[in-house]
Amino acid sequence: MNLTRRIAYNMGVQFFGKALITVLSLVLIGVITRTLGVSGYGQYTTAFSFVLFFGVLADLGFFSILTREVSRDPTSEYATEATNAILTVRTIIAVCVYALAVGIAFLIPVYPLVVKVSIALLSAAMLLQTLNSTLVAVFQAHLKMDRAVLSDLIGRVVIVAGVLAVAQTGNLLLIIASYIVGNFVNLAFSVYFVHRLVKLRWSTDWVLIRKLAREAIPMGVVIILVSVYFKVDAVILSLMRSSEDVGIYGAGFKILEVLNLIPYIFVGSIFPVIVQALEHERERVNGLIQQAIDVLAVLVFPVSLGVLVLAPQVIRFIAGQDFVAASTVGVGGVPLAAPHVLMVLMTSLIFGTFSVLFAHVALGLNIQRRLILPNVLFVIFNVGANILLIPYVSYMGAAVITVVTELLVFTVYAGMIGRMLKFKFNPALVVKAFAAALVMAGAVFLISEKGLVFSIAVGAFVYAGLIFALRAVPPSLTRLIARGQK
Repeated sequence: MNLTRRIAYNMGVQFFGKALITVLSLVLIGVITRTLGVSGYGQYTTAFSFVLFFGVLADLGFFSILTREVSRDPTSEYATEATNAILTVRTIIAVCVYALAVGIAFLIPVYPLVVKVSIALLSAAMLLQTLNSTLVAVFQAHLKMDRAVLSDLIGRVVIVAGVLAVAQTGNLLLIIASYIVGNFVNLAFSVYFVHRLVKLRWSTDWVLIRKLAREAIPMGVVIILVSVYFKVDAVILSLMRSSEDVGIYGAGFKILEVLNLIPYIFVGSIFPVIVQALEHERERVNGLIQQAIDVLAVLVFPVSLGVLVLAPQVIRFIAGQDFVAASTVGVGGVPLAAPHVLMVLMTSLIFGTFSVLFAHVALGLNIQRRLILPNVLFVIFNVGANILLIPYVSYMGAAVITVVTELLVFTVYAGMIGRMLKFKFNPALVVKAFAAALVMAGAVFLISEKGLVFSIAVGAFVYAGLIFALRAVPPSLTRLIARGQK
């Protein structure tokens, strides 16, 4: 299979696989929210947000560095040595970090015992997921993401089956235990598949480990800072408001997390190609970035605006009627609930999508150190604003601050990459895609009472028709890559 077909196949498998995984994730949200209720789901969200916050410390940027290093020459001996070195150091760091998370959780007096035990169980599950992500970096660099998708899909099916099996008990701890089993199955399949690409072993090459660490840690600092302003709002909410507030916010935020898969799947697929272009054919890079922006715009605009206008129906379908009605704050006598949170957060999806692309380009350029200071400022703003707003407007304040922070990140990242590469953005196709998405959103709003499935079907039909009518279909990214390889 030539490079063009491998890239197309790799992207196609990821989108198809992640679409199935997204469906399973939404099923999980639906089952768990209905099983635990608003307050119980708030405890679930608190535990997940707490552990995921520490989970970033377990990465320290090694995933991104490994993808970049292996992408340069996936079949080389160096690629194997780098894989084993990073797997070794991530294992050591992850065990220490998750142990620290459990210790700190049991020292927080406002967390009930069920939340503390949930954090301990989730830490075990996330340890397995951290180890698995190292192997995913290898699959990504080799353009063999079908293996990673299959492993992830099998693990996710096990999790869903486990949650369904214990749902009637309403026991949060049994639900979380399902994640340990599912993540173990996922890791086991990944280890089996990756042995065909690299031979895994414990590394004692501390010279190489130190070299990789020097490059990874600046990116790790950036990722930690990003995690702070992306995850800390739920943690602050859990410390300053009730579990019901956390549950309301968590319902909308969890949907945003699922939809964030869109840019990460696409950008992750083309990242090895961008790295190779930066290494050997700099003249192709700006064309690749423009193509990526166009594709992301066509993919994300209709999702963001469509979910925004269908937010009540989406929350009702996924989380249940309790989350549509539950509210602890309001404006002018109007109660604000999970659908309003989701509406606000959909704006951040647009900004965040393009920030993902620019962050990956920065990593390819090896300028991750330049991202540290801006992200420190983003964290200061985000944490400070959340502490000020959450006591008064609770989850709505957290949602608004998320959007503002994502806008700031997008502005800084886009400006930095634009200056570095002298990139001249062509807005023609992006404007067409946004116009088509706006018209689609208007049409969907008018028929939203006809039902969610019908509204989505009509919206997809309207958007597809407008995209073709406006000639806003992006030229094939893989075709551009193919031309560059000739």
